[in-house]
Amino acid sequence: MDLDAVADQLYALPPGEFTAARTEREKAARSGGDRELAASIHALRRPTVPAWAGNLLARTRSAEVERLLVLGEELRSAYRHLDGTRIRALSAEQRQLIPVLVGAAARLADEAGHPLGAEARREVEQTLHAVVADAQAGQRWIRGRLDRPLASTGLAAVTAPAGDGTAGGEVVELGAAADRRGGSGGRSRTAERSGGKAGTAGRAGSGRGRPARSGRDVEADRALSVRTEARAVAERQLADAQSAVRAAERRIAELSSELDRAGREQQAARERARTARRELARADRAAQIAHRRAARPRPTDD
Repeated sequence: MDLDAVADQLYALPPGEFTAARTEREKAARSGGDRELAASIHALRRPTVPAWAGNLLARTRSAEVERLLVLGEELRSAYRHLDGTRIRALSAEQRQLIPVLVGAAARLADEAGHPLGAEARREVEQTLHAVVADAQAGQRWIRGRLDRPLASTGLAAVTAPAGDGTAGGEVVELGAAADRRGGSGGRSRTAERSGGKAGTAGRAGSGRGRPARSGRDVEADRALSVRTEARAVAERQLADAQSAVRAAERRIAELSSELDRAGREQQAARERARTARRELARADRAAQIAHRRAARPRPTDD
């Protein structure tokens, strides 16, 4: 028995079966003399239903699951290289793929007897967004051992390759970085100057007075496009994070309510125990009195 094998077995179980199975494995490890393994097994936390559903999905290793992992790598690379065209295309694919995977997770959970509610589906979706945004999150998810949904950190922390003059700023700075880089398809300053002259000549010849677009204008448009897409992604990630906060707050409220209820039940149980002890004491006294009476010598008839 080793911890990896035990964890794989436990996290494949429905949440309702987790605790009993964990206790059984812990006892087996302790009986075998491996106290360290027993302690490690005891530390494994029961997964929430959304985390368990995400684990089910990861364990299928379907083509869609594999594509999500690759999509995350490609999208993070596009952000590092400030490739606005790729960012838009991959973000569109992400918006199509994640709902498909959420639906697949919901079907798997339903087949296992644990239908997902709206909030649980949102938490599964939150996990999938985290997988796209963070390579480490993807590695955690694909192992199928999550005990809580992953929180999306967004793509704001994605840094540019070393040595290109950018220092890994936030997404909102991507446009400025694109200006410094000259855009993904930017011209040289010589080309800009020649383009500007050509534009001036064109305006003079056409007589329309319509200004030609310079290379700098084209670069500015590219930078604006990247900023716009980055802002949209950041807003979606913010919405995911806010949803995670609300879910956590609801969970805290639920646990607080359960704790209060457990406290009341404990108090009631203690009161019942005190009452039972008093009744037992009275019964003991009554039994002693009855015993003494029975032990008295009875008068005999002469």
